[in-house]
Amino acid sequence: MKKEEALVEHDSVENHLKALEERLLQPEIRKSKEELDLLLADDFMEITSSGLIKDKTDCLNGLAVPVMKLSEFSIRLLGEHLVQTMYTMTDVTQSRTSLRSSIWRRSSQGWQMTFHQGTLLKEDGNENRKRENAGGRNVHTE
Repeated sequence: MKKEEALVEHDSVENHLKALEERLLQPEIRKSKEELDLLLADDFMEITSSGLIKDKTDCLNGLAVPVMKLSEFSIRLLGEHLVQTMYTMTDVTQSRTSLRSSIWRRSSQGWQMTFHQGTLLKEDGNENRKRENAGGRNVHTE
């Protein structure tokens, strides 16, 4: 694959996964067992920003519905059908910010999230942190 084609593919995957992450922020999706079932893989696991471990069943019972804003979105290609998303999430409802990371796997059912973790930032965390090699046009393959 040529470098230009790889960048187009990267951009396409990045845009699609950002749309899926944003979809998961919508109150009607967070309350819908059917929609969550489509977006979360059967082996889904989450480590919440407060340190709790949840599985798909926990999430299907309903997610909190705070007002959230996603920013600084980037992806890292882990394999042909495996991508890590990384972004900053601002919970407007609780006035707190966290770093978020998800692992998305592409299968015959489309893209499904298999892992998610949120880490709260300290109040001054936005000024002191650096996300080297995580954003922009960097394409990482491991």
